Amino acid sequence: MKFEGFTEADFDAYAENKWRSNRFNLERMRTREKLVGLQEQLQSTPDGACPSLESGWSHDHPTVFNNKQVSSQWCYRLRDEESRKLLTGSLSRSSSMKDQVEDPALHHLHALLGLEINQTELRMGLSVHQNASVDLENWKKACGDEKGFSALKSIIEELPDSLEIAVGDERFDGPTWKAWTAEDWANKIAQVQDGKSPWIHMARWISREEALSWESSEWEKLRDSMTPLTSLLHQLQWSEEHDRLDLQSALAEEKAARQAAKEAAELAKNAPAEKAVKADDKEENPGQRGPVSVLGDWRKTRGPRPSPGEGEKPQKPSRGDRPRENRRDRPQENRRDEGSRRHHKKPTREGRGGPNGKRGDRQDSRRHSGGKSRGRDEPRGGRNSKRQPRREEKKWVEATGVVSVGSRVRLKEGLLAGRDGEVVELSSKGEAKVLVGQFPTRVSVKTLTLLQEG
Repeated sequence: MKFEGFTEADFDAYAENKWRSNRFNLERMRTREKLVGLQEQLQSTPDGACPSLESGWSHDHPTVFNNKQVSSQWCYRLRDEESRKLLTGSLSRSSSMKDQVEDPALHHLHALLGLEINQTELRMGLSVHQNASVDLENWKKACGDEKGFSALKSIIEELPDSLEIAVGDERFDGPTWKAWTAEDWANKIAQVQDGKSPWIHMARWISREEALSWESSEWEKLRDSMTPLTSLLHQLQWSEEHDRLDLQSALAEEKAARQAAKEAAELAKNAPAEKAVKADDKEENPGQRGPVSVLGDWRKTRGPRPSPGEGEKPQKPSRGDRPRENRRDRPQENRRDEGSRRHHKKPTREGRGGPNGKRGDRQDSRRHSGGKSRGRDEPRGGRNSKRQPRREEKKWVEATGVVSVGSRVRLKEGLLAGRDGEVVELSSKGEAKVLVGQFPTRVSVKTLTLLQEG
């Protein structure tokens, strides 16, 4: 989309009374499309500088990613998805679960080049949020290294004086920040890391009145500021080329741990199938089997039953071996007796119980007649009936030892304190990924208590 300038409606779309309303989504969407057109017009990537940047923008409607309010609109360029996946584990470990839930915005996790518009002004430049912990620490390490700061300093000297740096409520002009030493830069970055300032911006601020009066030629001049800022982003953000945190070795260990956990899970999953295959092999090759099983093969090994000798009582045939007798073959008198028994009336309640037919009388008659009543805890099938055994749950008690993958542990701190889980992953930094039910969480190994079956 070709950029043709801003109007009053573009800035008014972010008035405070419209932040939480979905009625103005269309207005904000039109402004966002203009920002995308301006970014495409200004983006300039020199040879070898950030070749894998992806474009994106913040939500133009209230969502959980902007705390359900749209006070401004971002349009940015940051590292591609493949590079972001490498840093997912490091970023999640550097922030608490509460921070991840309250602020899940993507552009808060990585250093970026972007445009931001609100009701009063437009800002264009390089920005790093306090949640972009990996890029902030990599930038700070570069300031502490003589070779790294020399490369940063050469790029900083090429930046135009029209750019300003904002840390919290403080704003510094070009001549001031160009004279900063490596220690001054490290102190400003530390303010953002400590939470004293949510952002550090190196940008050009354009007021609403100025943006409305600019012609297309004025916007074209901003391209000269974006070229050195792109080179600066390439130097300060973490990458495999500029790995000042030695993250590649940690990422390799984490990948190996994930692979080992995956293989262990597959072995546990395939164990029943392998056991069944071995059982089938034994049935196909009976000569290779061991001693005869008492329960399984006893019937196959015994011989025919011997006939009863003299003085022995012949065994009563089972029900299945007895010939079935037809009712018509019975004598007439037997059939008559059976019919009388069938039509015989059952005793009345008075006959079964007392004279009044009450429950107490029946119990008394049963007591005097020597009958036995069923106890409270006795099953309905009788005293000799089999009760289904209850399935006992495993009991876990605290133990001493080393926490490893597959260990049963109990969390001592955090939102899930007191819950039990299983360790599915361990990192070289002393952290563990614990599966509590179906919910995974990352905690320090020091906050875990090893469990064993009691």
